[in-house]
Amino acid sequence: MRKFRKNYQAISKLLDNNERISFGAIAKEANVSVIYLYKYHEVKKHIQEIRAEQVKEARKLTRLQSVDRYLNTGKIV
Repeated sequence: MRKFRKNYQAISKLLDNNERISFGAIAKEANVSVIYLYKYHEVKKHIQEIRAEQVKEARKLTRLQSVDRYLNTGKIV
């Protein structure tokens, strides 16, 4: 949707730079208010989905790092 183009461009830029997705970061990058992002269900839902995926990936990475440390040290961290 043309109306939300700068929001989606901001999200793409943040993702390309491996930055954490947050309403604040997107609002700043897109030069809109956080309230604006929450106002539109389509945009809000998209951001929440991306954030959930980032959290999931971070947890997976943390688990893998813990297993790696255990294998290397024999200690549960």
